[in-house]
Amino acid sequence: MWGPAGVGLPKHVTSAARIGVLTPFVAPSTMSIPGPIIGIEATSGQPFTFDPWGAVQSKHAASPGVVAFGLQGTGKSFCVKTAMLREIGWGRQVIVSSDPKGEWVPLAQALDGQIVAVGPGSCNVINPLDEGTRPLDVDPATWRGLVATRRSLALESICTTLRPGRVLDEFERTVLDRAVEAIDAGDVEATVTGVVDWLTNPATALREDLGDAGAEAPTALRLVLGRLVRGPLAGMFDTNSTVTLDPVAPFTVIDTSAIAGAAPELRAIAQAATSAWIDATLRSEDGRWRCVVSEEGWDELRNRAQAQAMDERLRMTSQWRCSNWLIFHELADITQFGEAGSAHRNQVKGIITKSAIKILYKQSAASMALLDEIVRPTAAETDLLASLPQGVGVWHIGEAIPVLVAPVIGQSAFALINTSAGRVG
Repeated sequence: MWGPAGVGLPKHVTSAARIGVLTPFVAPSTMSIPGPIIGIEATSGQPFTFDPWGAVQSKHAASPGVVAFGLQGTGKSFCVKTAMLREIGWGRQVIVSSDPKGEWVPLAQALDGQIVAVGPGSCNVINPLDEGTRPLDVDPATWRGLVATRRSLALESICTTLRPGRVLDEFERTVLDRAVEAIDAGDVEATVTGVVDWLTNPATALREDLGDAGAEAPTALRLVLGRLVRGPLAGMFDTNSTVTLDPVAPFTVIDTSAIAGAAPELRAIAQAATSAWIDATLRSEDGRWRCVVSEEGWDELRNRAQAQAMDERLRMTSQWRCSNWLIFHELADITQFGEAGSAHRNQVKGIITKSAIKILYKQSAASMALLDEIVRPTAAETDLLASLPQGVGVWHIGEAIPVLVAPVIGQSAFALINTSAGRVG
């Protein structure tokens, strides 16, 4: 089997009581978690089996949400790719919400999956206001309400992304609510272009409700959303979708590599639009079990409205049969989400906390204080996380004793997912 070149654990002198997390005769057997083999327990050499829903069924975790932290080059992406390959063999489906480096595309190609390219020249249009498919056990009236809520959130996310640092005021929220109502009534096409056209000549009743104080709100929103209809952002998220997510594809990748070097706002819009599109599929509740991977977790949460949508996805994991996998670099990067104690940062921390399964790779000194606050590792783990060798991670599965895991994979698959060649020469 191929994988990290040896475990090579750093020397550490301590008592067996303190370092129980690393002691084979103290650490519990992970074979009690139903699932495919992901790798080996680095301290015992036993196979490590895991499936997020298996962790819930065996009562190790309260939810199937997963977060993975680690410095660049430590092996976290290798770990998640290995897990996703094994999950497909276990009967799960995988959706990668954004692949900015094109690293997941070879996996999808090898597994006859679906690749949806986003960006200039792709000819694909993704409509963030797509209705999706109504589940059979949801009545039409309830479904209309759910769709309206999702569309309102998608429009808010797009607007706040295009106007960073500025939230919608009460007049603008009223305008978007009326736009969603007009879509529901069939008076407006359920696309960004349809909303922009409607905002060009808003209804008299809306203008009267806004009064003089809010008279400029429709024009302001038309100019903001109009950037998706005209200019460099046009043609990607403004009209009806030209492609649909294949519900039976084992592996689906949203390839965003074409916009990897684009302006941050374009990447953020792509994140918001594709996330809303994927959620429309998850809401169909078609009985399939899906792992949804966010390769750039911080980018996925940079927008507060999008963080709210992610929070909803985590809360609906049982109903939607979705295991969310967020990949992060430095935990210290959480400081970019407003001041300590701000609503946005607290929401991001809440998303991390609600993810009952945490995979930790080597961390910098700057991240350790936050790690203690959010993850609450043992003293031995704290010492270890600063010096973990490449390819070895600490798995926290609910309240169970953490386990050191080294993912392993076959030679042919290793060639598809190894991303270290460009760093090591």
